[in-house]
Amino acid sequence: MGKNVRIICGAKTRKGETCKALAVVGKKRCKHHGGLSTGPRTPEGKAAIAYAQRARWQVYREKVSRRENSKGF
Repeated sequence: MGKNVRIICGAKTRKGETCKALAVVGKKRCKHHGGLSTGPRTPEGKAAIAYAQRARWQVYREKVSRRENSKGF
């Protein structure tokens, strides 16, 4: 597949269905589901994203730890 091939977005809509719009060229999502997003640009925005990621990974690690402990490892 080439770089400029546009795929179907596939994001989950509020109805629970998948989005059928074409994705932005070179991305996996359409313009309505984050395909045009450039990410955080300000130091505050970058810090907020970093904090959210750390919190998310902490929750994930706790879940994995609990799962492993319940298996008897």
